[in-house]
Amino acid sequence: MLEIKSLEAGYGRIGVLWDIDLTVGEQEIVALVGSNGAGKTTLLRAVSGVIAPTKGSIVFEGRDLSGLVPEQVVRRGIAHVPEGRRLFAGLTVRENLKLGAFHLKDSASADFDRVVELFPRLGERLDQIAGSLSGGEQQMCAIGRGLMSRPKLIMIDELSLGLAPNLVDQLLERLETIRSEGMSVLLVEQDVDAALTLAERAYVLETGQIALEGSGDELLFDKRVREAYLGVA
Repeated sequence: MLEIKSLEAGYGRIGVLWDIDLTVGEQEIVALVGSNGAGKTTLLRAVSGVIAPTKGSIVFEGRDLSGLVPEQVVRRGIAHVPEGRRLFAGLTVRENLKLGAFHLKDSASADFDRVVELFPRLGERLDQIAGSLSGGEQQMCAIGRGLMSRPKLIMIDELSLGLAPNLVDQLLERLETIRSEGMSVLLVEQDVDAALTLAERAYVLETGQIALEGSGDELLFDKRVREAYLGVA
């Protein structure tokens, strides 16, 4: 579904990513883990068209995404839930969700109902200002807004940031539900244990390069991963 080859990207003259090869298959959860500053967010920004790669290719469902702006990438079927949620804080939950369907020509009422079904707490707060939500509710709203675009692939940057462990577990369960319904997920996550437990495949990014890749289970029990990210010798 998503195939990244020999990707290089950065900001101006500052390179961040070098020679990245990464794939996400249909109805698959893939985790991207690594330390702060490794380039995980930059990779998602390159895929979603926020920044332009300096080298390499990003192909989605056989079509090159090179040169597309974020709106065009969304129309191709990729949703990006950015780090820090990035909701429109002064708008209501309902308004934030509807903005996710900005490009759809038909009614998005079924998508709206599905988001509320996935996140019942949002249904109780539809007319509440998004900036007044708790961190967990804001993350639900951000994911819901992404789902409103009817993506085939949803990319989520730091799902668990600032959230209690029990709430993180609930959100991870929702990702499994989303995958079971036919969507693919590319998950950037600081909780390496949780990410590798959930993901079918995973990549470890270090200083802008892929250091390791394999199944979630393989990397979860890899000695280098356990020492570097799980604090287990």
